[in-house]
Amino acid sequence: MEFNVYLFVEQTKLSQFDFDPMTMHKFFAINDCCCKKLVFLDYDKTKCWEEFEKEDECKIVFMENSHIDEFTFSRLSSLGKYIGTIDEQALVFEKDENKIIFLPVDNDWQKLLKIILKLKEGQKTYSFQIFASDMQEVKKELEDIKSSFEGLKFSYFYNNLLCDIVLSYQGKLGEIDEVQLRVASKFKDFIISENGLEIEQAIFGLLRLKNCKIAIYDSATGGQLEQRLFAKQNFDEVLAHASIESEICQPSAEGVYNFSLNKLKNCGAEIVFAITKERRAECEEYIFAIADKKAVHVYKNKFMGHGNKIMATNSALFQLFKKLKQNDFAF
Repeated sequence: MEFNVYLFVEQTKLSQFDFDPMTMHKFFAINDCCCKKLVFLDYDKTKCWEEFEKEDECKIVFMENSHIDEFTFSRLSSLGKYIGTIDEQALVFEKDENKIIFLPVDNDWQKLLKIILKLKEGQKTYSFQIFASDMQEVKKELEDIKSSFEGLKFSYFYNNLLCDIVLSYQGKLGEIDEVQLRVASKFKDFIISENGLEIEQAIFGLLRLKNCKIAIYDSATGGQLEQRLFAKQNFDEVLAHASIESEICQPSAEGVYNFSLNKLKNCGAEIVFAITKERRAECEEYIFAIADKKAVHVYKNKFMGHGNKIMATNSALFQLFKKLKQNDFAF
């Protein structure tokens, strides 16, 4: 189902609410819907009604909870048939077979919308996250999967080397099928999660599962790495030490190797994760090491342009995740 989406909220207030367009697009994809048009407009009842009435389409309107009654009750006759109220917050109407939904942007709109949007019988969505260093290759593989299964659609959301992918197709919920097996085959070395977990949460879960502590030494991301790990879980449960400095060691493979090996002896952790960088004329070279009692693994990545720190952080997190999953990673 396609929707025109309207955000009738003062733009200066948007930062107060847990609303992000990318999150919305992902949510729609998982529920086999899409946003055909997205309109931002400061709340003004008259101007917003003028914009709202321009097109006859399925519509979702986000606004502050306190404005929904004021906006809708003054022109109920224009909204068509009243279908119902969800949790005393969301209003649902239907006009000319088009759904019209009003949602409070300042409350849990995803929970409310999930109640309203239900997959068609026999329809299934499957979402997963991968590490994507080459999006052209990823798209090629997705097109190959699409061509093999009639009616299959896909959406992808790329963000600095991490890519969330949603497939929509005919299938049985709760059952592993040929589509999922094909995905596992094509992306087996790059899949991070198939259950909605973000990479930071997956790392936290693996560290807890293995009952080991990690020490982090960062002179490259300016604390972004640590901020990401601490954002959505109690990461201090698996953390032995965290240090953010301007320089932890000589920015070279040998430097970070020796640094990690030395720290492993006395930091009280089973894993040392150290990252540094060297500035070059044409790029930034990020060098990081993952060390345990068996080996020190050193990686180098070169990045150019905007978003270097984000890409370096995502790359380092993925290699940590990957090593934690391997059976030969000894603690």
